[in-house]
Amino acid sequence: MESSIQVGYVPIIDPESTSSGSEGEYDGSDSDISQELLTSNVGVMYEYQGQDERLLDQRRAQEHIEFRNKYFTPDITRHKVVIYSETDNYNPLNVNLCEFGFDIDRVIGFKLVKARIAHGGAGGNLEITIPEIPYITCKKNKDNKSIIEVVYSSDGDQYYENKDLYRDVFFNPIKLSNLNISVTDQSSGALSFYEFEITTLNRSF
Repeated sequence: MESSIQVGYVPIIDPESTSSGSEGEYDGSDSDISQELLTSNVGVMYEYQGQDERLLDQRRAQEHIEFRNKYFTPDITRHKVVIYSETDNYNPLNVNLCEFGFDIDRVIGFKLVKARIAHGGAGGNLEITIPEIPYITCKKNKDNKSIIEVVYSSDGDQYYENKDLYRDVFFNPIKLSNLNISVTDQSSGALSFYEFEITTLNRSF
């Protein structure tokens, strides 16, 4: 008769509860102390022996590790952050990222995803600058300012959407606690919003 133990589980038996019969014999009495642990939890049940090691369900241990790392313990996380400017005195707009509910100690990437900018001029180039962002990921310019994006506006409010999101530029990890967002020739008293993508590193190196 086939064993009733589920594939993927293994009983852990207290050696003190085994019978006094032949070596390795187990009488299955109610007084036995046992517990079931998921054998897929590599590192809890035993030490990892190599990529060809097999679990009890015959999967390679390396396959489980790769699946786990891809979906549950990735190297980086991309956070979408939405910021609204709602006051008359917001240029520059100061944003405390510590209030947004994610770890800002190891930031390695920063992008503007989209924005609606209240613009009071007749038209021209609107420079969005954030001095806290490393220059390597900014638009290069002769003043070496941290220009995140240059948006052309004909008149009135301007909507912007980044068409180059596939391109990644990473920098050495920094703690990014605050943003000071400035926009040239921005209207006073109007509502603007920004959506940024902030990439964080999930492990030390």
